[in-house]
Amino acid sequence: MSAAATTRHTSWIVATAIAAVEARWNYPLRFFNKDVKARLRAIAVTSRPPSSASSSSSADLVKDNHPMPKSEASMERVMDVRKAFLSHILKEFKRKGIVTFIDNNIERSKSIGPELIEAIRGSKIAVVLLSKDYASSSWCLNELVEIMKCRKILDQTVMTIFYEVNPTDVKKQTGDFGKVFKKTCKGSTNEVIRNWIEALSEVATIAGEHSRNWDNEAAMIEKISTDISNKLNNSTPLRDFDGLVGMGAHMEKLELLLCLDSYEVRMIGIWGPPGIVQLEALAKETRWFGPRSRILITTQDKKLLKAHRINHIYKVGLPNFDDALQIFCMYAFGQKSPYDGFDKLAREVTCLVGELPLGLRVVGSYFREMSKQEWRKEIPRLRARLDGKIESVLKFSYDALCDEDKDLFLHIACFFNHESIETLEDFLGKTFLDLAQRFHVLAEKSLISINSNYVEMHNSLAQLGREIVRKQSVREPGQRQFLVDARDIFEVLADDTADGRSVVGIDLNLCQNEDILNISEKAFEGMSNLQFLRFRDFGNRERVCLPQCLTYISRKLRLLHWIYFPMTCFPSKFNPEFLVELNMYYSKLEKLWEEIQPLRNLKRMNLCYSENLKELPDLSSATNLEVLKLNGCSSLVELPFSIGNATKLLKLDLNGCSSLLELPSSIGNAINLQMIDLSYCANLVELPSSIGNTTNLKELHLACCSCLMELPSSIGNCTNLKELDLRLCSSLIKLPSSIGNAINLEKLILAGCKSLVELPSFIGKATNLRILDLGYLPCLVELPSFIGNLHKLSELRLSGCKKLQVIPTNINLEFLDELDLTDCSMLKTFPVISTNIKRLHLRGTQIEEVPSSLRSWPRLADLQMLYSENFSEFSHALERITVLEFSDIHIREMTPWLNRISRLRRLKLSGCEKLVSLPQLPDSLAILDAENCGSLERLGCSFNNPNIQHLDFTNCLKLDKEARDLIIQAMARHYSILPSLEVPAYITNRATRSSLTLKLNQRALPESMRFKACIVLADISDHEAGNEGCMDVCLTIMERQNDFITSTCVSKNHTFRHFLPEHLYTFEVIVEVEVTSDELVFDFKLNSEKWEIRECGVLQLKNHVRTFSEIDFWDLY
Repeated sequence: MSAAATTRHTSWIVATAIAAVEARWNYPLRFFNKDVKARLRAIAVTSRPPSSASSSSSADLVKDNHPMPKSEASMERVMDVRKAFLSHILKEFKRKGIVTFIDNNIERSKSIGPELIEAIRGSKIAVVLLSKDYASSSWCLNELVEIMKCRKILDQTVMTIFYEVNPTDVKKQTGDFGKVFKKTCKGSTNEVIRNWIEALSEVATIAGEHSRNWDNEAAMIEKISTDISNKLNNSTPLRDFDGLVGMGAHMEKLELLLCLDSYEVRMIGIWGPPGIVQLEALAKETRWFGPRSRILITTQDKKLLKAHRINHIYKVGLPNFDDALQIFCMYAFGQKSPYDGFDKLAREVTCLVGELPLGLRVVGSYFREMSKQEWRKEIPRLRARLDGKIESVLKFSYDALCDEDKDLFLHIACFFNHESIETLEDFLGKTFLDLAQRFHVLAEKSLISINSNYVEMHNSLAQLGREIVRKQSVREPGQRQFLVDARDIFEVLADDTADGRSVVGIDLNLCQNEDILNISEKAFEGMSNLQFLRFRDFGNRERVCLPQCLTYISRKLRLLHWIYFPMTCFPSKFNPEFLVELNMYYSKLEKLWEEIQPLRNLKRMNLCYSENLKELPDLSSATNLEVLKLNGCSSLVELPFSIGNATKLLKLDLNGCSSLLELPSSIGNAINLQMIDLSYCANLVELPSSIGNTTNLKELHLACCSCLMELPSSIGNCTNLKELDLRLCSSLIKLPSSIGNAINLEKLILAGCKSLVELPSFIGKATNLRILDLGYLPCLVELPSFIGNLHKLSELRLSGCKKLQVIPTNINLEFLDELDLTDCSMLKTFPVISTNIKRLHLRGTQIEEVPSSLRSWPRLADLQMLYSENFSEFSHALERITVLEFSDIHIREMTPWLNRISRLRRLKLSGCEKLVSLPQLPDSLAILDAENCGSLERLGCSFNNPNIQHLDFTNCLKLDKEARDLIIQAMARHYSILPSLEVPAYITNRATRSSLTLKLNQRALPESMRFKACIVLADISDHEAGNEGCMDVCLTIMERQNDFITSTCVSKNHTFRHFLPEHLYTFEVIVEVEVTSDELVFDFKLNSEKWEIRECGVLQLKNHVRTFSEIDFWDLY
């Protein structure tokens, strides 16, 4: 087995977060080591597992459902005795900040791929771990050849570890090592074998560590990791900031704020003017990160940093003249100093431009590749145009563009910033000749940048473009090319006499204006050249007032994006001939238009949640349609037969079209379809057999199609199908055997198919399956042995299979990450089908004993079990349990060893009716669910630890006063619930209604304030309490001065599992904005008319900065 390491130091943001590997990240992270000046390059690690019939190598890139950090350290999967050794050495590497890249899940072949080659070549050090079986894989031998090349050509440092193997046997390919090597050589060419022999002979001569020379393996690992760390720290420092002028001085000052030796998670605000090249914010909350993480957030607004409780602020000043000159030269000459003979000219231009980096970049790009004579000609013009303001600096470069490029610049600045090149080509390709070349011109001038195929324009440049457009007609907005200011748009659309022939685009963000938008029925009649219309970010559909139907919409429209469109049909004269994209979600449309319309340019149509839509127009001419989104169109009964003409259709989303009865047979003509979503189409009875013609189909979603009884056998023709979701298809009786032809299937969900007679054996042919969900299948009594054929399976979900009794013992799923057996109530034993499991859920089973080897499972992070009296005998289980459930209704006291479960995050005691007291609980506990523990009186535990999130003591009516006070005063981050008729008396700010006013100490207001809020509810309707599902409490906090509300500080929803009378609900709320008034008004609202707030209370808490131990890393449900 082998692995390679690489790290990309793209910036000095974030984090040596150890928990990053296991946490479920939503964003990529960038890492830097504890020592900024001696940050570590990554390592290449190579090793080899024992021979296996199923895999030539067990190395596999760990891929979760959530993206991993870009530079990561992950555990190896090793099957022999070295599993523990390798896991220990990787753990030590991580502890020392040595970041490794492991080649897990990289597809195996005889030759290694470009990703791994790049990783090896990008490493500072390669560590080769050799064992007796190393030579059994051609993959590993090819890696070794590449590493030896890097040693010769790139001077890469190579270190060796000989684990239970003699270096002489490696060098001469003798002994057991030689026997394995000879087997691998069979079928290989002489040249390949010669390369292997040379690499083995060379690596065997490199001095390294020999396991046979060490009595203490831990000491050997410590020495290896220390040697590597020393080599890295003594190597040439990284040149992360080459090309970034003046960073050294900033880094010295930032190091003091970073406080890198501190274990806390620290956020640092970088505050500076626009145009300063700054790092993008990667994080919102400290709880996303592991210990010693450093999150840098950049902004122009210092108040924003204060509002988010970021107290460590670094003010970025403008560069001095020497640094400014270097920045200018980088763009004008491609180096940090002027060419010979240009020194005086470069200094003069730098003086004229000033010190703002954006201006230096733009003007430097303008002068690039000009001759001395051209410089001398342009400088007087530059001097005459500049007035010291950034606008004039930037406009100088804009004015030098040709008319076509100026027009494209304005289109991007006013309408298409941050859009993909593909989108811009769709909308502008017919307006601008050679659009790609024009992008190149703007990028060369530093007026735009193209990142990941997206066009991005700096905010200052975009503001310049909007200002240029505004000055086209200062007093008459309707005479401008683009309308982007809400006030101007309100004025123009309310006036049916305005001449809007110049208007090309309208982009209205209603969040910019709180008024009602009154649109005249003739508002668009004068806008014959309107091409782009976008109404977005509506708070609610009542913000637009259209007394009568529109009489006209421009036939030149290419983009029509209007959320909450108020009409039931488009104007009769509307011609969508040039329309490329139609976005009308949440509209009142019942149909689009009456007659057949030309739609040859239409690529995307989105009518989501248009609940009154009954029919679609004829799509015969929509031959370029790629995306059709109709999810939530609950009145739509059918699709037009002409849908078959949309032969370029890629995505068809009909999720939630509950009235849809069938798909037309013509759907089979849409041969390029890649995704069909028919989830929650509750009246859909069958699929047409022509679905088999969509051979490019990759995803088919049929969840909750409760009337669907079978799939057509032609589904087997969809050999590219990767995901098939049939969850809760309660009428589905069987699956066609042809599904076995779907050899590329990776995800199959059959959970809740309660009518399914048997689990078809052809599932065993889907050897690429990674996720298999068989939850809640009544037919499943014994897990079929063919499951063992699914060697790539990473998630096996069997929750709720009440009749399941047997799991075969003769299967080995070495890549299994998750095994969910929750509520398999007849299951008594758990065979070891994988030792690489990360999440093992055994709650609700009869399993009382887990294998002793579980203690050494390297990746196990989440173990959920049902309490057993025998647990005290299985200390290996106590060390790994994260969720523990008690279901014994007769238990009176908790076991005293409960506190020994050091990783326990959630404790479920629901329904323990005889339970009288609780002992001390582990500090790791985050959620305590003691609902309906009617006899519970005493709590021998404390909730002072800041990990607590939820405390649920619903219907625990016998709790004594000490226990009640303990719960109320706990620092539960989300909420706590307990029986009570009123808000406690020591919460002095109380009111017998849904709002109260709190007087503040005006002399000493902190930058942020924490409050504990409490409410008691009253049931005002005749219904069964607790059956409504999740309920929300919205708390709005407002400032009040002299009896007037001056501003809203915070408005936030708090969700509870249910509402109950005679219960006290408490939760924390934080005010993070600067408060200048002497009173705060707390206003509580419920999302249910069946309940009202009988009493509320608020207690101001002392400010508390949460530490690493308080951070959530887990999804606890």
